[in-house]
Amino acid sequence: MRKIIISNEILTKDTYNTNLSSDYSSGTSLTVISNVSFAANDLIVVGELGEENTELKKVDSISGKTTITLASALNFSHEKDTPVYKVAWDNVSIERNSVEITQSAIQWDKKDTIYYDSSGTASDSYRFRFYNSVTTTYSEYSPTQTGAGPTRPSLGYMIREIRKLAQDIDRKIVTDLEIARFINSAQDIIAGIRSDWWFLKVEDTSKTTTGGTKKYSLPSGVGNMGAVEAIRLNYNDGTNNELYHLEYKPTVEFDELIRDNRNQEADRDDYTIYYTLREPDSSAAQGYFEVWPVPLTTGRGTFYIRYFKEMTDLDDVSDETSIPIPVILEDYALAQIERIKGNETKAELYERKFFGPPQGLKESRQISGISLLERLNNAQKRPTGQPRQLIRFGGQRVIARLYGNRSSTFNRDKQHTDYW
Repeated sequence: MRKIIISNEILTKDTYNTNLSSDYSSGTSLTVISNVSFAANDLIVVGELGEENTELKKVDSISGKTTITLASALNFSHEKDTPVYKVAWDNVSIERNSVEITQSAIQWDKKDTIYYDSSGTASDSYRFRFYNSVTTTYSEYSPTQTGAGPTRPSLGYMIREIRKLAQDIDRKIVTDLEIARFINSAQDIIAGIRSDWWFLKVEDTSKTTTGGTKKYSLPSGVGNMGAVEAIRLNYNDGTNNELYHLEYKPTVEFDELIRDNRNQEADRDDYTIYYTLREPDSSAAQGYFEVWPVPLTTGRGTFYIRYFKEMTDLDDVSDETSIPIPVILEDYALAQIERIKGNETKAELYERKFFGPPQGLKESRQISGISLLERLNNAQKRPTGQPRQLIRFGGQRVIARLYGNRSSTFNRDKQHTDYW
């Protein structure tokens, strides 16, 4: 058996609403403060989402400025000032392995619509979409999830764990949207601590050289908070095929290299050597890289751009964080919730867990949060069975030889002399 939980929170968000201007006890007529934006065949929800006696009805007609006539009477009495929401959906269609298994009424008196699939297994996949029985239209599909439930790094899993620890299963203290905002804020803080987290490191090879073009947009994954580590060029003319590092030049030095604006074809060379980074604009919000010499031939080189990607915001319950220890994000969210509850002692406790112990603490068993991520980051990609060298002589002009010196890639004797 599988339990499918569908949050109802978004159904009354950002939709038009009014309030009852007098008590309702029976009949099909509602007196509201204003019936503007309501019309015949609209679906309305009377009552606050998740509260007992909240219910949905179809509008039959509108009269005057304050009267809404329903297609049938409400089931419960409602006091003056009860909210009346205009909603888009009244049912939810649930699919298992892309086949509809039920079309259930939305449970407006609960925060979630819950359905139990007696035939479901952990290997099945589920998705849903909302349905309007009046207009016979559907919403877009939700992301697909497995019957095993949300994964550990997913927003849905973290929200569930946070609610358990905060003792707010019924969403009386904070909404799911607020928790998602706390989690995204925690991601932003971690991204701001350092730009070279190992779990964000990727390489892009989608960009090739264009003859006469020296400026190229960076991969979109760099975003506003990512960082470029290195750029290599794979030169391949059908005979030679080599992959080498381009040498980074600060803007001032690079501008000196390219001060001749004539950009003559005689000065171009497919063996480009240097690069710098340029500011973003409306065409490329992530920015650009510029190379020199200007490539001569289109498609003769492929750029290997190694960078640390920007963490994406978690908006949907199926979105997953890149951070390998998601509990760190949960600690930050719990700190904010405890502060809302007025429990400053607990808030500070969770905040300390998020940031980790202060510098100089030697007890590794107390390392947590960002401090733990820092320690893991420093241990990445280092062979554990090989001792480290304190000093390694690289020879004369080692940077110049490593970046852009093509002769060293063809002459073994020169490599041996320069490096060993």
